[in-house]
Amino acid sequence: MADEDDKGWLDWGNVPQWISALCAFALAALAIYGLFFSQTSQALVSYLQSELAVRNQRIATLELREQQLQASVKSAEANLSGLADQKTAAEKQIAQLNSEQRALSSKVKELGATLSTTEFFACPREDRHEAGLHNYFAGQYLSGGRSLQT
Repeated sequence: MADEDDKGWLDWGNVPQWISALCAFALAALAIYGLFFSQTSQALVSYLQSELAVRNQRIATLELREQQLQASVKSAEANLSGLADQKTAAEKQIAQLNSEQRALSSKVKELGATLSTTEFFACPREDRHEAGLHNYFAGQYLSGGRSLQT
């Protein structure tokens, strides 16, 4: 026990370790000061913040452009849907007009056949002229411009 009292509270064999620890602590404090409080590190932090702000602005611009394009696509899809509906309606109308045309063509052929087999009776003199012109023009129409008598 006497040996322990002679050494005191400081063990001189550990002094190099204590000095090394104190140097490491001082170096860490200097690095922290240099990292957070030097002008160079503050300039680096400012530069990085400005780059981040520019990139955030670009991202916001791209997001806005994306929203505009999505709205444009939705509008174009709505217009395309409207055009498809119009096309369908027009096709139905064309089909209806074609069927009406076929019906009218068959009626015209029937009337032409009836007219070619019809005998005309003598009319009073005033009506004879009108009936003749009417029959002539009807014949011209039904025969496509050719006379029915030839």
